[in-house]
Amino acid sequence: MNPMTMTPLFLIILLFGSLNAWGCPCGCGAANPQVLNPGETWRIYSALTQDTNFKAVTYEGVLGDEGGPTAKNTLTFAFAKALSEDLSTTITLPLEQNIRRGTESHYALSDPSLSFRYMLIAQSFDKEWLPQVQAFTSYKHSFSRSIYDSQEDWQMDVHGNGFHEVVPGIDFWYGMSSVKAGLTQTLIVPLKKKIDLADKQVILTPGLGQKTAITGGYNYPGKWQILAGIERETRRNIRLGNAELKDSDKVVHSVTSTWTYAVAMRQTLGVSYKRTAALFSNKNTTRADSYTLSYLRAF
Repeated sequence: MNPMTMTPLFLIILLFGSLNAWGCPCGCGAANPQVLNPGETWRIYSALTQDTNFKAVTYEGVLGDEGGPTAKNTLTFAFAKALSEDLSTTITLPLEQNIRRGTESHYALSDPSLSFRYMLIAQSFDKEWLPQVQAFTSYKHSFSRSIYDSQEDWQMDVHGNGFHEVVPGIDFWYGMSSVKAGLTQTLIVPLKKKIDLADKQVILTPGLGQKTAITGGYNYPGKWQILAGIERETRRNIRLGNAELKDSDKVVHSVTSTWTYAVAMRQTLGVSYKRTAALFSNKNTTRADSYTLSYLRAF
């Protein structure tokens, strides 16, 4: 079905069902641009991601074809800076290319973000049992076009969700031994906005979300590291004006794997794979396969 023929209300549910949770990944000092290791003052990170094999997941968990782009390429740049011994900040800028059937494409800067991290508990060799604990908060600014101001068929110019988001969270990381483990818990707070619907303006209030990520893996000191993880994200029902949209809540379970290799002192190459809506029950989301090649340079 051409998305231009869909009703505005269905588009609202489709958008929120297709959102990927946005927030800080589970702490991995060797590959995460937002986590500076002791002695580092800067990190520069770049990554190229391709998302393919999109399948819509309905409220009942049934798979179907998506009505928009059939693939997406994202070039991401992130810059992290230590503000003090315990506090750091990161700016992230994603540039996206939407592709449909290999013949149509559209480029745009997607929503940028700014985050801050604070070290609550640092790990030490005399207390290896004690995890590193960091609190963080991120802000995603709605900059690019969303479904509410799209001007192209198949929504090829849509590169954002149309909402500012605040994402606070906490990160636990065991990284002093060769065996690694981490847990990240985030709260996703999208801010309400006015939208045009049926020739009038109404307030759309996205549902609160939360995301839990568990990660584990192995590190060969000074050379390579492999991690695998599982994520669970949920979002509450959307409110349109004073009415709650029934069955607009979201549940998605994803799996991730990352391999990183130290090519030189403080320089790391990484390869990652993620399948969204990969296992268990999922609803109002999009199944996709994501492949990422990354480079990180620390100073």
